[in-house]
Amino acid sequence: MWAIETQNNKPGDISLPSMSSQLKITNPAVIAMFFIIYIVIKTIVTHLEELNCFYNTIYNNNIPISFILIIEQKMNAKSIREEYRALRNELDKEISNLEKTHNQHMICKKGCDLCCLSFNVFPIEFDVIREEMQLELDKTAMSAEETPTDTCSLLQNHSCTIYPSRPFICRTHGLPLLYMQDDEWVLSHCELNFTNIDEDYFEPEQCHAQDTWNSRLFMLNKRYIESLNDPNLNETDLMPLSALKTR
Repeated sequence: MWAIETQNNKPGDISLPSMSSQLKITNPAVIAMFFIIYIVIKTIVTHLEELNCFYNTIYNNNIPISFILIIEQKMNAKSIREEYRALRNELDKEISNLEKTHNQHMICKKGCDLCCLSFNVFPIEFDVIREEMQLELDKTAMSAEETPTDTCSLLQNHSCTIYPSRPFICRTHGLPLLYMQDDEWVLSHCELNFTNIDEDYFEPEQCHAQDTWNSRLFMLNKRYIESLNDPNLNETDLMPLSALKTR
């Protein structure tokens, strides 16, 4: 494996190889190991140089660290909004399957707006809807007291103007909803649907597990609030859909 050639020493002499000694590595595995170590060290040095260049740019241009933190927060918030969209797509797939299962007992269609009420939603839903539909913010409506009995202001001519981006609660209307209330399971559905069936018709796996989806949405919204670093927002705050206006 190793071949070391040194100068001849006299009997009894103890010495280290001189500078003229030759070290020859003949094992391919050892050569490969040294090559890998070289690449790793070179990569580390390159990244350290890039990091040093980054901080020098910040320092030389007097860019405040607070500005960098703001950019990082915005990037985190954007990433979590993308997670929300992925969760919404997952929900839509479940809704589609449930609609196919119960299509003989559901009459939901465009123009049926009995369930289109003025809801309050989590900030992450509010912001995604506003972003996707390019809506204005009505600041005066932000502090207005609303109840779910009011007709949704985003409903026009019996049609939802934000239908592709509508919140979770609107997407699940009409479906058989299963949730826990006062330590008891409750089954709920639109009064216009499932009018000719017995209650034994429903099986848990054929219902929308509302608590499960609400919990996932709540935890995602909690992370979103943390990413915004807004002292005026907390994880339980809701925002009125009526505060969104078309441009």
